[in-house]
Amino acid sequence: MLRNLLLKTLRDQRIPILAYGLGLGALALLVISIYPSFAEGGAELEEVMENLPESYKAFTGGVLSLTEFDGYLVSQFLIVLPLVLAIFAIIEGTGALRGEEERGTMDTLLSLPISRTQVVIHKAAATLLSIVLVLAIVGVVLMLSAALVEGAELAPANLALVLLSAFGMGAFFYCFALFLSAVLPSRRLAGVLGAAVTVGAYFFDAFTDIVDGLYAYRVVGPFNYFNPLPILRDDLMLTDPAVLLGVSVVLLLAALFIFQRRDIAGI
Repeated sequence: MLRNLLLKTLRDQRIPILAYGLGLGALALLVISIYPSFAEGGAELEEVMENLPESYKAFTGGVLSLTEFDGYLVSQFLIVLPLVLAIFAIIEGTGALRGEEERGTMDTLLSLPISRTQVVIHKAAATLLSIVLVLAIVGVVLMLSAALVEGAELAPANLALVLLSAFGMGAFFYCFALFLSAVLPSRRLAGVLGAAVTVGAYFFDAFTDIVDGLYAYRVVGPFNYFNPLPILRDDLMLTDPAVLLGVSVVLLLAALFIFQRRDIAGI
């Protein structure tokens, strides 16, 4: 029964896995394929980047050059990766509990010989595995594309750690959405609040670079812990993904605690 629940969740997510994975892969292929055109821009592009307003630079992931491949990849692709994963995570997280209840299938599921703890853990495990599969598709496309394009050098170890950080972002937003799904009375409300927090956190992280007094509070935002540019430049630290995964575990346990005590059709 446990294995079937996990596999059923994965099977239900097979189309989103392919859609997000292949969609992001196609974007990565396009971005890398046109990199030589940016590299040829040379001095002109450097001057443009230097003259950009600080408010724009805050949304480029700390990139000041588009002629260097690592900076180009961050500003044109990696900077949007956690946002796309957050969309997937929030949709699946809010649907895992409240979505099942609103469809009238949760009481049927809990009438089977399976506990509430098992429902939460195995749904979460399946979705986190789905995020891994999406990132695996993206990683393969990035490596193959970089190998085919002149000047697009990408070290496998560095890319793996970037993808681990992206997984940490996906895990955080999924567990946050799962927590909202356990606490709030409807999936729609959980989804709206989850999306609002995601967008607000993204803009908050950007504004900490341009608004006096905000930088000291940057550590409270999840996007502070996704820094692909230093990783691509060989600063292979595990601190950021460790923080995200640690907070994800706390949110998952909180969602489990609340869900175990909630009345669901008298069960």
